[in-house]
Amino acid sequence: MFYFAEIRNIEDEKTKSGRCQVRLYPHAGGMDQTDEQNIKDEHLAWAMPMMTCTSPSTNKAGTIPTGLQVGSRVMVTFAATDVEKQYPIIVGSFHR
Repeated sequence: MFYFAEIRNIEDEKTKSGRCQVRLYPHAGGMDQTDEQNIKDEHLAWAMPMMTCTSPSTNKAGTIPTGLQVGSRVMVTFAATDVEKQYPIIVGSFHR
């Protein structure tokens, strides 16, 4: 299943691996993270951008995920084993 989301933070000081904090848009079926009064941006999950097959995605080689900005609209998914949906994966972004 895929979800629409918005990038809220791109400053991944912990791992410096290109992760972004994302806020999922509401949809039928729960996971409503639009309650900004109770779920602050700093408590949102960190999402890992999926790189293209043309990138080796290793340190100092190939492209890096620097194109996303705060406010970028993205599509995210979760691994089938991530039943609690704690580790989102960014699979692409949308033109705005």
